[in-house]
Amino acid sequence: MSAPSSSSSSSASSPWGSLRQKLRYNLVNPVALGYLAIVLAVCAWVAVDAISNANSGDASLAGIWITVVTAPTSFFISTPITLLGPILPPALAFVDVVLYLMTIPVSALIQAFALGVVYRWFTNRNPRANTSAA
Repeated sequence: MSAPSSSSSSSASSPWGSLRQKLRYNLVNPVALGYLAIVLAVCAWVAVDAISNANSGDASLAGIWITVVTAPTSFFISTPITLLGPILPPALAFVDVVLYLMTIPVSALIQAFALGVVYRWFTNRNPRANTSAA
């Protein structure tokens, strides 16, 4: 008896292969890429605003727009992180900010994936055949 060949089934049985394919399938479409472009444009605008107003003493609320653009996912992810702030010692106060800033790309990717799923669902539906008898 010979051993079964695993070269043909290794990529099909790998969970990472199917995960990678699902991510690519749902993230590489016009809706998901458009959403990610909007998030990137808002992040660039906020960065330019923060840099240009750094020495003016006038605090800008432009940073709120990043959270608004990635809502509601950013609210669900960042709420537990903001609760960390009061319990962290002052020497580790930066951890709260770093974790909060990490929620922005994670939230954007989750939202883009969801938009991609909806886009693929609408574009891959089979139109119903009109079978009514006249």
